[in-house]
Amino acid sequence: MSRWFYYLRISTTKKQKLDRQLENQNLESFCQRMGLNKDQLIVMEEKKTGKNFDRPNYKLLKEVVNAGDNIIVASVDRFGRNYIEGRKEFAELLAAGVKVYVLNRPMLEELYKLNNNMSKFMINFLVDWELITAEEDLNKIKERQREGIEAAQAKGRHLGRKATEFPDNFEAEYESWKAGDQTAVQTMNNLDLKPNTFYRMVKKWENKK
Repeated sequence: MSRWFYYLRISTTKKQKLDRQLENQNLESFCQRMGLNKDQLIVMEEKKTGKNFDRPNYKLLKEVVNAGDNIIVASVDRFGRNYIEGRKEFAELLAAGVKVYVLNRPMLEELYKLNNNMSKFMINFLVDWELITAEEDLNKIKERQREGIEAAQAKGRHLGRKATEFPDNFEAEYESWKAGDQTAVQTMNNLDLKPNTFYRMVKKWENKK
């Protein structure tokens, strides 16, 4: 009996949520067309970038699928955003007898049913186009990020973790600690600093001398 896997992927950004793909209206329509109950879907979630296929759950998915099984993705960019690798992965799955359905491209469903040379050509063409677009979108995102960083640097804005200022009493507490008059823990408490911040400040302070 064939199985249905629903592969969900988001990048690690906080704005993206897997729930959106689980509650996708296209999924409801797809299940109705295929005579499926959502409970039949084996959901595999991934919080990983789509720039390549070095993803633990995707690799696991490839290991467990068999000929006759089916993989569903919300869109091709959820499958991957790398054209060359994506094309290779898609071709390998099809060659293994595994169909990949894309919820926002229902045309694939009809093409799979035809199962002739023309339909295979159209499947490859559609997937090629979608993967190229997905990779271009990723490159645009990277370009906007780069431009944003360059613009911020040009304005003299600090990027990354904000530098922590030394407390007013840091020198006195530091000298007491170094003289052995108090422990490191007591010094941290007096300065109201966490250990990682305290030792980072100590290193910076000593480098100044």
